[in-house]
Amino acid sequence: MGVQLNSITSKNWTISIAQQGAVLTDIECINQCILVILTTIPGTNPLNPLFGCNIYSRIDMPINQAVPLMITDIKNAIAAYEPRVTVSKITYQLVNSNGGTSVVFTIYYNSAFGNSFISTSNIPLAA
Repeated sequence: MGVQLNSITSKNWTISIAQQGAVLTDIECINQCILVILTTIPGTNPLNPLFGCNIYSRIDMPINQAVPLMITDIKNAIAAYEPRVTVSKITYQLVNSNGGTSVVFTIYYNSAFGNSFISTSNIPLAA
């Protein structure tokens, strides 16, 4: 089971990291790439040590200082590593659970495939 290469019609495609044998194209491909960028801590990829996003370095900061810096980190990382998109807006929502606070970012962007958005998973912040 899998995808035959000759059945992929888009120039923008990647293999899914969430579902074995699945291929993502266009917007789904971009969304996966953005999530990989945002969940990679710089320095953890030995062949490209600058790759990733610094949002996790802000975890222990006060929320009112961390969130604006995280938004800047997200914009810079996407601009550096995902040339197919232009970020138009980033919003966030604070989520309280299990005695701590997390933040969920929604990133709105423009691409050759149209306008879209992607939400991150909960990123823990200082309590």
